[in-house]
Amino acid sequence: MTQKSRLAQIMTHLQQRQTLSLHDIMALTGTSRDTARRDIIKLADSQLAERNYGGISLPNTFNKLDQYLDRQNDLLTVKRALAQRASTLLAGQRLLFLDVSSTVTCLPQYLTTKPAAPGLLVTNSLDVADQAQNAPCRLPHAHSGRAA
Repeated sequence: MTQKSRLAQIMTHLQQRQTLSLHDIMALTGTSRDTARRDIIKLADSQLAERNYGGISLPNTFNKLDQYLDRQNDLLTVKRALAQRASTLLAGQRLLFLDVSSTVTCLPQYLTTKPAAPGLLVTNSLDVADQAQNAPCRLPHAHSGRAA
């Protein structure tokens, strides 16, 4: 496979996944570590991708974070009303998994009464974890990291 075709294949997958590791590129193209590194350097030098520790990502990948931060306070009254209503539907649940969302971030403050508070709240969002930590009932929380 030529470098040109490898680069096209890498870019197709990068568009789909936003980020690729060196090992992803090696498996995708069937090349050695050195060839995959040369391809990474070529894409970075062409400003088609940004190098990061262990691979590449699309340029401006952090735009999604910026968009999240921009809309965090949009329609805040509506988000709080939704969160308050959702808290009544979650009453009595022993385990809650909460994903990243500018609306879900409002939820922990309404899980305040003993019957409504979950036994355990698990989230991949630092914002939700912070809100849970500061909730009036001090929701139990789990730390992120590798499972033992």
